[in-house]
Amino acid sequence: MAARPVRAQGGMKMSGTKILWGQITLVLSIIVLTWWAATQWTAWELAFQPELGRPWFVLCRP
Repeated sequence: MAARPVRAQGGMKMSGTKILWGQITLVLSIIVLTWWAATQWTAWELAFQPELGRPWFVLCRP
């Protein structure tokens, strides 16, 4: 059974299967930033020991 289009305000037809790229981008950005922050916090808790390896990149050198 095919999905029927939903009528939006003004009588325009709107498909219920439209991909919401803005929301997908926002959620993926939040996931990546949270993952990065957790990695930085873990390195900080481990006192940035040399065994952790060199960073891939440095934003600011103190």
